[in-house]
Parts: sequence; structure tokens; C-alpha cells
Amino acid sequence: MRLKWRIWISSRVSQPKKRLHWADDSEQAQTARSMSGIEQVRAMMAGTVASPPIASLIGWQLEIAEIGHAVLRFRARPELLNLGGTLHGGVMATLLDSALGCALITTMPPGRRFSTLELKVNYVRPVSLQTGDIWVHGTVVQSGKRTGVVEGRVVDKDGLIYAIASTTCLNFEIGE
Repeated sequence: MRLKWRIWISSRVSQPKKRLHWADDSEQAQTARSMSGIEQVRAMMAGTVASPPIASLIGWQLEIAEIGHAVLRFRARPELLNLGGTLHGGVMATLLDSALGCALITTMPPGRRFSTLELKVNYVRPVSLQTGDIWVHGTVVQSGKRTGVVEGRVVDKDGLIYAIASTTCLNFEIGE
């Protein structure tokens, strides 16, 4: 018996469209070579340096950037929910990776940046559309010549924890 699969695509379903804008990669690399991480992050907050495309795609805003610490603000949207109606775990992991990365980059001199080696997330409770704004904190535990370790958490306005995370990153010279 031969089975036939059919995929039906309805032209009546309207999907919202999102347009992304980002700076030329070479422009961002030049900025990273000439500015310390804290200078780059603060310039990003001021709008004089482009934010990474993931910020626009996911919809987070960097609210606090100090040496060794960063905080993002985010509100769940329908297109980021899973089948259960809560924020997709991958989106939460991306938010944590972004906040932890912003915290780590604030410790770096000009010409040095990082790449995530490992990310561990513990989900404590689900985020829904009714949760409202959440804040994603990243705090550097250690930033050395070759590796960085950062911890973070996701909280709401009342301090209720939704997830905690830790990451290990590879620190490197740009061009390595």
C-alpha cells in the first residue's frame, strides 16, 4: 500500500512579517577592534553602534550595562510561544545567552571578544503572554585570557525566578 502525503497551504492565513536590519559585519568587527566591550555595549545602548540582529529578531532591549553585569528587558509575543502557549524554551535560552554574553563582553579590552562554548539552562516556571515584562540578568563570575564563566537568571517585576543559567565562553583575539 502506497501512502500519499499532501501538504495544504492556505492562502487565507495571514502571517505577520518582520523586517530585520543590521550593520555590515566588517563595520561591527572594526568597532570591536577599536572599542572595549563596555564602550561598545554602551554605544549600542546609546544607538551610535548597531545592536546585534538577534536583539531585533527576538525583541529584547539592553537596559543595564556595567562592567561584569548586564540586564535585558523582554516581553513574550504570540509568535514566540510553543504549542503549550508558553514562551519557547529556545527563546528563553537565547535571551539568557544574550544577557550572559553582554555581561561578559563588558569585561573585554579592544580587540578581544568571545564565543559561547557551553550553556546550561534550568527552567523554573513558564513565561506566558500574561507574565508581562521579564528581566534577564547576566553576572560575570570569571573572565580570563582564554575562558569566561557567567551566571544569569530570568525574573519578573516581583523578583519571581523563571530560569537560571550558566555559561562557559571561549575568549579570543579578533582574527584568531
